[in-house]
Amino acid sequence: MNVNGRFDRLLPEVQTRLLAQEETIPRRPDGEALRRFAARIAGVLVEVLPRDALNTTPVQAVAERFARMMTGVGLLQPYVDDPEVEEVMVRPGGHLFVEKGGRVEYLGRVADDAYFRTLAHYVADAAGMTVTPRRPVVLVDLPGGQRFTAMLPPLSPEGVAVNIRAYRVRSQTLEDLLRWGAFSRPDGTAWEEGVRMARFLERVVRERAATVLISGAFSTGKTTLLNALMAFLPPEAMVAVAESFREVRLPHAGCVRAVVPHFAGDDPDRLTLDEAVNAVLTRTRPDVIVLGEIVSEGEAREFLRAANLGVRGLATVHGNDARGALNRLADLATRRETPLEAVRRMAAAAVDLVVHMARQGSRRYAAEIARVRGVDGKGEFVLDILYRAGEGHEETLDRLLGEVRP
Repeated sequence: MNVNGRFDRLLPEVQTRLLAQEETIPRRPDGEALRRFAARIAGVLVEVLPRDALNTTPVQAVAERFARMMTGVGLLQPYVDDPEVEEVMVRPGGHLFVEKGGRVEYLGRVADDAYFRTLAHYVADAAGMTVTPRRPVVLVDLPGGQRFTAMLPPLSPEGVAVNIRAYRVRSQTLEDLLRWGAFSRPDGTAWEEGVRMARFLERVVRERAATVLISGAFSTGKTTLLNALMAFLPPEAMVAVAESFREVRLPHAGCVRAVVPHFAGDDPDRLTLDEAVNAVLTRTRPDVIVLGEIVSEGEAREFLRAANLGVRGLATVHGNDARGALNRLADLATRRETPLEAVRRMAAAAVDLVVHMARQGSRRYAAEIARVRGVDGKGEFVLDILYRAGEGHEETLDRLLGEVRP
């Protein structure tokens, strides 16, 4: 029986009762576990419904609908499963947005804050987290590898906000990126120049000739480029990957991965990502260390330490341009007792190349490549701009190809 949304007003109370009873929620919306869960919901519905409404309410049909709404990420699960959706966004008041092909679509109001507040508690509970007024945030990996973020009051005073980054590990090669214009000017021209730049980066990684930092704003293709370049690491290279979300694609057998979510629980003794970076650096003898994203002091410091010990590195970091990315890396790695200029010198000695990614509409492209020369007397980074989208650099890139050495 199709009950549509006629009884959805009962869902928050059903959710609250199940949460109080510590009911186990199936991880996926299918299978025998879902049927048992629907039967448990039917029992709760009998308790919730007024006695005179029991005979006129299709309890089983409502229970099955509620089971699907509460499994996985509930009402949002169909959008998470949609291969075209890149991100699902819920804003206070239950307003739903999705991003497809780089464009955001508004789909209307799908539920109230009570529904998404309970959903956030369920997701947190499944990940071993506890949402409290002092920590009103959920940051976890879903079973399918998507990033789930929820902010609740008082952190988000207007209501619950949810973001689900439906990151999908696709086999996007450097040739794919070339074909899609990632190495062309913003208007899509200068194909040959883009080919030269791509071949230069390919050779740098293949020969392990440099430590490369990939920068950019959110959703500019940093990790996509990182994965494409990792495919050129030689098969004999020992590679150690550390990340807070499982985004980096491991290209061959000589890789070890450590995944440590930034908010993996409230236990003060839990492993941190910088400790994981230190472990893979000191215990797995890597030739190359890869950080999916540098976002904290410990990661930045361990990455610089590794690169200054002769280990090649690949990493992503947020920044507005190449110089801004280096400044952010140094700022993150600076301790209170360490002068910023000293850390910048360490960063300049560690990082050889910065590839800055940008976005124009749905198109993501390499906007700038810079070689790090050092720091000047004022402590500012000295850079050679090897490539900037929209400017001619063919001769420079041809010369650089000849200079790459293992």
